[in-house]
Amino acid sequence: MTEVMERSVKDRASEVRDWVLNARDSYGRLTHFIDGYARALRDAGVPLDRLTLHLRQLNPQLRARTFQWNRDAGGAVETGRQYGIEVTDIYLRSTVRPIFEGGPQLERRLDQPLEEDDFPILEELREQGFTHYIILPISLWVLGPAALSIATRKPEGFSKEDLAVVERANSAFGAAVELQETRQLARTLLDTYVGHNAGERILSGAIRRGDSEQIHAVIFYCDLRGFTPLSESKDQSHVMEGLDRYFEAVSGPVQEHGGEILKFIGDGMLAIFPCPASHVKNCTAALSALSAARKAQEAMAKLRESQPEFDLHCGIALHVGDVMFGNVGAANRLDFTVIGPAVNLVTRIEPHSKASPCQIVVSSEFAEREGGRFESLGHFELKGIAAEKEILYPLD
Repeated sequence: MTEVMERSVKDRASEVRDWVLNARDSYGRLTHFIDGYARALRDAGVPLDRLTLHLRQLNPQLRARTFQWNRDAGGAVETGRQYGIEVTDIYLRSTVRPIFEGGPQLERRLDQPLEEDDFPILEELREQGFTHYIILPISLWVLGPAALSIATRKPEGFSKEDLAVVERANSAFGAAVELQETRQLARTLLDTYVGHNAGERILSGAIRRGDSEQIHAVIFYCDLRGFTPLSESKDQSHVMEGLDRYFEAVSGPVQEHGGEILKFIGDGMLAIFPCPASHVKNCTAALSALSAARKAQEAMAKLRESQPEFDLHCGIALHVGDVMFGNVGAANRLDFTVIGPAVNLVTRIEPHSKASPCQIVVSSEFAEREGGRFESLGHFELKGIAAEKEILYPLD
Protein backbone atom coordinates (compact mmCIF):
# COMPACT_ATOMS: atom_id res chain seq x y z
CA MET A 1 0.00 0.00 0.00
CA THR A 2 1.47 3.37 -1.01
CA GLU A 3 1.97 6.26 1.39
CA VAL A 4 -0.88 8.14 -0.33
CA MET A 5 -3.23 5.17 0.11
CA GLU A 6 -2.17 4.76 3.76
CA ARG A 7 -2.89 8.38 4.47
CA SER A 8 -6.29 8.03 2.82
CA VAL A 9 -7.14 4.99 4.90
CA LYS A 10 -6.10 6.77 8.09
CA ASP A 11 -8.20 9.81 7.26
CA ARG A 12 -11.25 7.75 6.35
CA ALA A 13 -10.95 5.57 9.45
CA SER A 14 -10.48 8.67 11.62
CA GLU A 15 -13.80 10.05 10.35
CA VAL A 16 -15.56 6.89 11.47
CA ARG A 17 -13.79 6.76 14.84
CA ASP A 18 -14.65 10.42 15.42
CA TRP A 19 -18.28 9.59 14.78
CA VAL A 20 -18.12 6.71 17.30
CA LEU A 21 -16.59 8.93 19.98
CA ASN A 22 -19.19 11.66 19.43
CA ALA A 23 -22.24 9.43 19.07
CA ARG A 24 -23.20 9.41 22.75
CA ASP A 25 -26.81 10.28 21.91
CA SER A 26 -27.03 6.82 20.34
CA TYR A 27 -25.45 5.00 23.31
CA GLY A 28 -27.96 2.86 25.15
CA ARG A 29 -29.97 2.21 21.99
CA LEU A 30 -27.83 -0.23 20.09
CA THR A 31 -30.09 -0.29 17.02
CA HIS A 32 -29.58 3.48 16.60
CA PHE A 33 -25.86 3.17 17.24
CA ILE A 34 -25.41 0.43 14.63
CA ASP A 35 -27.47 2.38 12.11
CA GLY A 36 -25.25 5.39 12.67
CA TYR A 37 -22.06 3.33 12.46
CA ALA A 38 -23.08 1.78 9.15
CA ARG A 39 -23.87 5.22 7.74
CA ALA A 40 -20.55 6.57 9.03
CA LEU A 41 -18.75 3.79 7.15
CA ARG A 42 -20.62 4.68 3.98
CA ASP A 43 -19.83 8.37 4.45
CA ALA A 44 -16.17 7.32 4.69
CA GLY A 45 -16.45 5.68 1.27
CA VAL A 46 -17.01 2.05 2.25
CA PRO A 47 -19.65 0.67 -0.19
CA LEU A 48 -21.63 -0.98 2.59
CA ASP A 49 -25.10 -2.38 1.81
CA ARG A 50 -25.58 -4.80 4.72
CA LEU A 51 -24.14 -5.08 8.23
CA THR A 52 -24.91 -7.49 11.06
CA LEU A 53 -23.66 -7.70 14.63
CA HIS A 54 -24.07 -10.89 16.66
CA LEU A 55 -23.60 -10.68 20.43
CA ARG A 56 -23.62 -13.36 23.09
CA GLN A 57 -25.70 -12.47 26.14
CA LEU A 58 -25.50 -13.07 29.88
CA ASN A 59 -29.26 -12.99 30.27
CA PRO A 60 -31.69 -15.54 31.76
CA GLN A 61 -34.03 -15.11 28.79
CA LEU A 62 -31.72 -14.63 25.79
CA ARG A 63 -28.70 -16.59 24.57
CA ALA A 64 -27.71 -13.98 21.99
CA ARG A 65 -28.89 -10.93 20.07
CA THR A 66 -28.54 -10.14 16.38
CA PHE A 67 -28.63 -6.63 14.92
CA GLN A 68 -29.09 -6.28 11.18
CA TRP A 69 -28.74 -3.15 9.08
CA ASN A 70 -29.70 -2.92 5.42
CA ARG A 71 -29.08 0.15 3.34
CA ASP A 72 -32.58 0.07 1.83
CA ALA A 73 -34.39 -0.64 5.11
CA GLY A 74 -33.80 2.73 6.77
CA GLY A 75 -32.35 1.45 10.03
CA ALA A 76 -31.20 -1.51 12.12
CA VAL A 77 -33.46 -4.15 13.65
CA GLU A 78 -32.81 -6.40 16.65
CA THR A 79 -33.63 -10.11 16.96
CA GLY A 80 -33.38 -12.01 20.23
CA ARG A 81 -32.00 -15.56 20.13
CA GLN A 82 -33.47 -17.91 22.71
CA TYR A 83 -31.59 -20.58 24.61
CA GLY A 84 -31.36 -23.70 22.47
CA ILE A 85 -30.43 -21.77 19.32
CA GLU A 86 -26.89 -23.17 19.68
CA VAL A 87 -28.05 -26.73 18.84
CA THR A 88 -30.13 -25.79 15.79
CA ASP A 89 -29.07 -25.91 12.14
CA ILE A 90 -29.59 -22.14 11.95
CA TYR A 91 -26.60 -21.68 14.23
CA LEU A 92 -24.57 -24.80 13.49
CA ARG A 93 -24.47 -23.98 9.76
CA SER A 94 -24.05 -20.24 10.22
CA THR A 95 -20.98 -18.11 9.61
CA VAL A 96 -21.35 -16.84 13.18
CA ARG A 97 -20.45 -20.15 14.81
CA PRO A 98 -16.76 -20.22 13.73
CA ILE A 99 -16.31 -16.64 15.01
CA PHE A 100 -17.95 -17.43 18.36
CA GLU A 101 -15.66 -20.45 18.66
CA GLY A 102 -12.59 -18.26 18.29
CA GLY A 103 -11.96 -18.59 14.57
CA PRO A 104 -10.52 -15.95 12.20
CA GLN A 105 -12.45 -13.78 9.80
CA LEU A 106 -14.17 -15.41 6.84
CA GLU A 107 -14.37 -13.85 3.37
CA ARG A 108 -16.30 -14.86 0.26
CA ARG A 109 -16.73 -13.37 -3.20
CA LEU A 110 -20.38 -14.06 -3.95
CA ASP A 111 -20.03 -13.31 -7.69
CA GLN A 112 -17.92 -16.44 -7.99
CA PRO A 113 -18.99 -20.10 -7.64
CA LEU A 114 -19.48 -21.24 -4.05
CA GLU A 115 -18.63 -24.63 -2.62
CA GLU A 116 -21.64 -26.94 -2.51
CA ASP A 117 -21.40 -27.38 1.25
CA ASP A 118 -20.68 -23.72 2.02
CA PHE A 119 -22.70 -21.70 4.51
CA PRO A 120 -26.39 -21.37 3.48
CA ILE A 121 -26.47 -17.61 4.18
CA LEU A 122 -23.97 -17.04 1.38
CA GLU A 123 -26.26 -18.41 -1.30
CA GLU A 124 -29.15 -16.35 0.10
CA LEU A 125 -27.09 -13.18 -0.11
CA ARG A 126 -25.88 -14.08 -3.58
CA GLU A 127 -29.48 -14.41 -4.76
CA GLN A 128 -30.16 -10.95 -3.30
CA GLY A 129 -27.44 -9.43 -5.45
CA PHE A 130 -24.58 -9.17 -2.97
CA THR A 131 -21.11 -9.63 -4.43
CA HIS A 132 -18.74 -9.63 -1.46
CA TYR A 133 -19.20 -10.84 2.14
CA ILE A 134 -16.89 -10.73 5.16
CA ILE A 135 -17.51 -11.71 8.78
CA LEU A 136 -14.88 -10.97 11.40
CA PRO A 137 -14.48 -11.12 15.18
CA ILE A 138 -14.96 -8.08 17.41
CA SER A 139 -13.10 -8.60 20.66
CA LEU A 140 -15.27 -8.03 23.75
CA TRP A 141 -13.74 -8.56 27.17
CA VAL A 142 -16.93 -9.46 29.06
CA LEU A 143 -19.02 -11.45 26.56
CA GLY A 144 -16.25 -12.94 24.43
CA PRO A 145 -15.92 -12.44 20.67
CA ALA A 146 -18.78 -10.82 18.83
CA ALA A 147 -19.27 -11.35 15.09
CA LEU A 148 -19.58 -8.44 12.65
CA SER A 149 -20.44 -9.09 9.02
CA ILE A 150 -20.40 -6.64 6.12
CA ALA A 151 -21.64 -7.16 2.57
CA THR A 152 -21.84 -5.06 -0.60
CA ARG A 153 -23.60 -5.17 -3.95
CA LYS A 154 -20.84 -3.19 -5.64
CA PRO A 155 -19.65 -5.25 -8.66
CA GLU A 156 -15.99 -4.91 -7.70
CA GLY A 157 -16.70 -5.70 -4.05
CA PHE A 158 -14.78 -4.12 -1.20
CA SER A 159 -11.30 -2.82 -1.98
CA LYS A 160 -8.29 -3.49 0.24
CA GLU A 161 -8.50 0.13 1.35
CA ASP A 162 -12.20 -0.29 2.28
CA LEU A 163 -11.37 -3.30 4.43
CA ALA A 164 -8.48 -1.46 6.05
CA VAL A 165 -10.85 1.37 7.00
CA VAL A 166 -13.29 -1.12 8.55
CA GLU A 167 -10.48 -2.88 10.42
CA ARG A 168 -9.16 0.38 11.87
CA ALA A 169 -12.62 1.68 12.79
CA ASN A 170 -13.71 -1.55 14.42
CA SER A 171 -11.43 -1.08 17.43
CA ALA A 172 -13.38 2.05 18.42
CA PHE A 173 -16.68 0.40 17.46
CA GLY A 174 -15.93 -2.64 19.63
CA ALA A 175 -15.00 -0.46 22.61
CA ALA A 176 -18.26 1.50 22.28
CA VAL A 177 -20.32 -1.69 22.00
CA GLU A 178 -18.51 -3.13 25.03
CA LEU A 179 -19.35 0.01 27.03
CA GLN A 180 -23.02 -0.18 26.12
CA GLU A 181 -23.28 -3.93 26.63
CA THR A 182 -21.53 -3.78 30.00
CA ARG A 183 -24.02 -1.21 31.24
CA GLN A 184 -26.89 -3.24 29.83
CA LEU A 185 -25.43 -6.34 31.47
CA ALA A 186 -25.31 -4.55 34.82
CA ARG A 187 -28.96 -3.54 34.46
CA THR A 188 -29.99 -7.05 33.43
CA LEU A 189 -28.21 -8.70 36.35
CA LEU A 190 -29.52 -6.17 38.86
CA ASP A 191 -33.08 -6.49 37.51
CA THR A 192 -32.75 -10.27 37.71
CA TYR A 193 -31.31 -10.51 41.21
CA VAL A 194 -32.64 -7.49 43.13
CA GLY A 195 -35.54 -6.14 41.02
CA HIS A 196 -35.85 -3.20 38.65
CA ASN A 197 -36.49 -0.40 41.15
CA ALA A 198 -33.76 -1.57 43.52
CA GLY A 199 -31.42 -2.02 40.56
CA GLU A 200 -32.01 1.54 39.37
CA ARG A 201 -31.29 2.84 42.87
CA ILE A 202 -28.04 0.90 43.01
CA LEU A 203 -26.95 2.20 39.59
CA SER A 204 -27.83 5.70 40.77
CA GLY A 205 -25.33 5.40 43.62
CA ALA A 206 -27.15 3.76 46.55
CA ILE A 207 -24.34 1.27 47.16
CA ARG A 208 -23.23 1.92 50.74
CA ARG A 209 -24.47 0.13 53.84
CA GLY A 210 -27.12 2.32 55.41
CA ASP A 211 -28.18 3.97 52.14
CA SER A 212 -31.94 3.64 52.59
CA GLU A 213 -35.19 5.56 52.75
CA GLN A 214 -38.54 5.08 54.39
CA ILE A 215 -41.34 4.19 52.01
CA HIS A 216 -44.99 3.33 52.49
CA ALA A 217 -45.89 0.09 50.78
CA VAL A 218 -48.03 -2.99 50.63
CA ILE A 219 -45.93 -6.01 51.58
CA PHE A 220 -46.70 -9.25 49.76
CA TYR A 221 -45.37 -12.46 51.27
CA CYS A 222 -46.01 -16.01 50.12
CA ASP A 223 -44.71 -19.32 51.38
CA LEU A 224 -44.84 -22.80 49.89
CA ARG A 225 -46.56 -25.56 51.83
CA GLY A 226 -45.41 -29.15 51.94
CA PHE A 227 -42.00 -28.37 50.47
CA THR A 228 -40.03 -30.28 53.11
CA PRO A 229 -41.69 -33.67 52.35
CA LEU A 230 -41.28 -32.96 48.63
CA SER A 231 -37.58 -32.22 49.01
CA GLU A 232 -37.01 -35.35 51.09
CA SER A 233 -38.88 -37.76 48.84
CA LYS A 234 -37.86 -36.66 45.33
CA ASP A 235 -34.61 -36.32 43.44
CA GLN A 236 -33.08 -32.85 43.55
CA SER A 237 -33.72 -32.01 39.90
CA HIS A 238 -37.42 -32.73 40.45
CA VAL A 239 -37.40 -30.55 43.57
CA MET A 240 -35.78 -27.64 41.72
CA GLU A 241 -38.24 -27.96 38.85
CA GLY A 242 -41.17 -27.84 41.26
CA LEU A 243 -39.73 -24.85 43.07
CA ASP A 244 -39.16 -22.98 39.80
CA ARG A 245 -42.70 -23.65 38.62
CA TYR A 246 -44.12 -22.42 41.93
CA PHE A 247 -42.09 -19.21 41.81
CA GLU A 248 -43.08 -18.66 38.19
CA ALA A 249 -46.76 -19.08 39.08
CA VAL A 250 -46.69 -16.55 41.93
CA SER A 251 -44.15 -14.04 40.58
CA GLY A 252 -45.82 -13.48 37.21
CA PRO A 253 -49.03 -11.94 38.65
CA VAL A 254 -47.02 -9.79 41.08
CA GLN A 255 -44.97 -8.25 38.29
CA GLU A 256 -47.98 -7.91 35.97
CA HIS A 257 -49.79 -5.89 38.66
CA GLY A 258 -46.89 -3.52 39.30
CA GLY A 259 -45.24 -5.19 42.27
CA GLU A 260 -41.52 -5.57 42.74
CA ILE A 261 -40.07 -8.88 43.86
CA LEU A 262 -37.30 -8.23 46.35
CA LYS A 263 -36.12 -11.72 47.16
CA PHE A 264 -36.78 -15.43 47.25
CA ILE A 265 -36.22 -16.75 50.76
CA GLY A 266 -35.93 -20.52 50.53
CA ASP A 267 -39.43 -21.40 49.38
CA GLY A 268 -40.85 -17.97 50.27
CA MET A 269 -41.14 -14.78 48.21
CA LEU A 270 -41.16 -11.17 49.40
CA ALA A 271 -42.47 -8.33 47.22
CA ILE A 272 -43.69 -4.77 47.66
CA PHE A 273 -46.24 -2.49 46.03
CA PRO A 274 -45.22 1.11 46.90
CA CYS A 275 -48.19 3.34 47.67
CA PRO A 276 -48.81 6.93 48.80
CA ALA A 277 -49.61 7.22 52.51
CA SER A 278 -52.47 9.54 51.52
CA HIS A 279 -54.39 6.64 49.93
CA VAL A 280 -56.46 5.81 53.00
CA LYS A 281 -59.09 3.76 51.16
CA ASN A 282 -59.30 2.06 47.77
CA CYS A 283 -55.54 2.35 47.61
CA THR A 284 -54.32 1.41 44.13
CA ALA A 285 -51.36 -0.51 45.51
CA ALA A 286 -53.61 -2.53 47.84
CA LEU A 287 -56.07 -3.24 45.04
CA SER A 288 -53.23 -4.37 42.79
CA ALA A 289 -51.63 -6.54 45.47
CA LEU A 290 -54.89 -8.36 46.23
CA SER A 291 -55.53 -8.90 42.52
CA ALA A 292 -52.02 -10.31 42.18
CA ALA A 293 -52.59 -12.63 45.15
CA ARG A 294 -55.80 -13.98 43.63
CA LYS A 295 -54.16 -14.46 40.24
CA ALA A 296 -51.24 -16.22 41.91
CA GLN A 297 -53.57 -18.70 43.61
CA GLU A 298 -55.36 -19.27 40.29
CA ALA A 299 -51.99 -19.98 38.67
CA MET A 300 -51.14 -22.43 41.46
CA ALA A 301 -54.45 -24.24 40.92
CA LYS A 302 -53.71 -24.54 37.19
CA LEU A 303 -50.24 -25.86 38.02
CA ARG A 304 -51.71 -28.56 40.27
CA GLU A 305 -54.21 -29.49 37.56
CA SER A 306 -51.66 -29.68 34.75
CA GLN A 307 -48.88 -31.26 36.82
CA PRO A 308 -50.45 -33.17 39.71
CA GLU A 309 -47.12 -34.82 40.56
CA PHE A 310 -46.07 -31.59 42.26
CA ASP A 311 -49.32 -30.94 44.22
CA LEU A 312 -47.99 -27.57 45.38
CA HIS A 313 -49.92 -25.17 47.62
CA CYS A 314 -48.91 -21.81 49.04
CA GLY A 315 -50.19 -19.27 51.52
CA ILE A 316 -50.17 -15.53 50.78
CA ALA A 317 -50.24 -12.67 53.31
CA LEU A 318 -50.72 -8.94 52.68
CA HIS A 319 -50.02 -6.01 54.98
CA VAL A 320 -49.41 -2.28 54.53
CA GLY A 321 -47.08 0.00 56.45
CA ASP A 322 -43.84 1.95 56.57
CA VAL A 323 -40.62 0.09 55.78
CA MET A 324 -36.98 1.01 55.31
CA PHE A 325 -35.94 0.31 51.72
CA GLY A 326 -32.21 0.08 51.09
CA ASN A 327 -28.89 -1.58 51.85
CA VAL A 328 -28.36 -3.81 54.84
CA GLY A 329 -25.61 -6.32 55.63
CA ALA A 330 -21.85 -6.47 56.01
CA ALA A 331 -19.52 -3.77 54.74
CA ASN A 332 -18.63 -5.71 51.59
CA ARG A 333 -21.67 -7.99 51.23
CA LEU A 334 -24.99 -6.14 51.05
CA ASP A 335 -28.61 -6.96 50.42
CA PHE A 336 -31.03 -4.40 48.99
CA THR A 337 -34.31 -5.13 50.73
CA VAL A 338 -37.02 -3.86 53.06
CA ILE A 339 -36.90 -4.16 56.83
CA GLY A 340 -39.14 -3.07 59.68
CA PRO A 341 -42.05 -4.16 61.89
CA ALA A 342 -44.38 -4.29 58.86
CA VAL A 343 -42.22 -6.98 57.25
CA ASN A 344 -42.12 -8.99 60.46
CA LEU A 345 -45.90 -8.80 60.79
CA VAL A 346 -46.67 -10.04 57.28
CA THR A 347 -44.48 -13.11 57.77
CA ARG A 348 -46.20 -13.82 61.11
CA ILE A 349 -49.73 -13.75 59.70
CA GLU A 350 -48.97 -15.92 56.64
CA PRO A 351 -49.25 -19.28 58.51
CA HIS A 352 -52.89 -18.40 59.28
CA SER A 353 -53.65 -18.61 55.56
CA LYS A 354 -54.20 -22.33 56.15
CA ALA A 355 -57.53 -21.37 57.76
CA SER A 356 -58.52 -19.12 54.84
CA PRO A 357 -60.79 -20.62 52.15
CA CYS A 358 -58.75 -18.81 49.47
CA GLN A 359 -55.38 -19.32 51.20
CA ILE A 360 -54.94 -15.54 51.35
CA VAL A 361 -54.90 -13.52 54.58
CA VAL A 362 -54.54 -9.81 55.24
CA SER A 363 -54.02 -7.52 58.20
CA SER A 364 -56.73 -5.16 59.43
CA GLU A 365 -54.61 -2.25 58.17
CA PHE A 366 -54.61 -3.73 54.68
CA ALA A 367 -58.34 -4.47 54.74
CA GLU A 368 -59.09 -0.87 55.69
CA ARG A 369 -56.79 0.48 52.99
CA GLU A 370 -58.11 -1.85 50.27
CA GLY A 371 -61.75 -1.10 51.08
CA GLY A 372 -63.26 -4.41 49.95
CA ARG A 373 -65.17 -7.15 51.74
CA PHE A 374 -63.31 -9.29 54.26
CA GLU A 375 -64.15 -11.91 56.86
CA SER A 376 -62.30 -12.02 60.17
CA LEU A 377 -60.47 -15.14 61.29
CA GLY A 378 -60.11 -13.64 64.76
CA HIS A 379 -57.53 -11.85 66.88
CA PHE A 380 -54.21 -13.60 67.46
CA GLU A 381 -51.04 -13.24 69.44
CA LEU A 382 -48.09 -13.20 67.06
CA LYS A 383 -44.47 -13.87 67.92
CA GLY A 384 -42.54 -10.63 68.31
CA ILE A 385 -45.69 -8.48 67.98
CA ALA A 386 -46.75 -6.64 71.16
CA ALA A 387 -50.52 -6.52 70.72
CA GLU A 388 -52.99 -9.04 69.35
CA LYS A 389 -53.66 -8.57 65.63
CA GLU A 390 -56.82 -9.22 63.71
CA ILE A 391 -56.34 -11.45 60.66
CA LEU A 392 -58.86 -11.47 57.83
CA TYR A 393 -59.40 -13.06 54.44
CA PRO A 394 -61.02 -11.56 51.31
CA LEU A 395 -64.55 -12.55 50.32
CA ASP A 396 -64.82 -11.28 46.76
